[in-house]
Amino acid sequence: MNKRATIWLIVSLLTPVLLVLLAKQFLGVNQSDFIEMMTSLRDSPWAVPITIGLFCGLAFIGAPQWMLVTGAVVAFGPWEGSLLAWIGSLAAASLGFWVGHLVGAERLQRIDAQLIQKLSAAVRKNGFMTSLVIRLVPTGPAILVNLAAGVSRMKFSHFATGTAIGIVPKIVVIAMISQGIISGLSGSVMAIIFAALAVVAIGVSWLARKRLEARSSL
Repeated sequence: MNKRATIWLIVSLLTPVLLVLLAKQFLGVNQSDFIEMMTSLRDSPWAVPITIGLFCGLAFIGAPQWMLVTGAVVAFGPWEGSLLAWIGSLAAASLGFWVGHLVGAERLQRIDAQLIQKLSAAVRKNGFMTSLVIRLVPTGPAILVNLAAGVSRMKFSHFATGTAIGIVPKIVVIAMISQGIISGLSGSVMAIIFAALAVVAIGVSWLARKRLEARSSL
């Protein structure tokens, strides 16, 4: 990639981040604002790309994932909303990976050198498993984990595959809880079903986490 193409890539990646930063600074975007914004996009032909852009931008300012997923589920429904949340989360993680790759390890180590070293050591064993584990067993803020993965020796294909699988349980739990609350408020018996499924998903995620922790300690 030549210098000019690299500059355009960086600009295109940072533009949505700057826009979201300005929105947060001057408009005070919060959860209710985000949900209202997502709902207004429901019938727009640009709903998908805008939603993905919002996930990418808000992820860089540390917006909690539960807020993003809840907004998508409330606006688009449990199935389509969960799918959009999965795509948006994967896109945001991939963006963080490549930004970290472009920035380099030297600069990122000033932020969290311990996390960089921990990921680099784990990647030498199994890049895919490392990417999966850091989603099921959080090792730090998601944005820092994505940036750190970008400066490690992890292959992007391993990072993307592990992330794509690892983020599913969290999205499913958040979506089920959100939809369960909505159903409960409307007096639907589906609230009980969603709550039960959420408990099952949490249990499965907890068991997977314990097994992965036990395996990594060997």
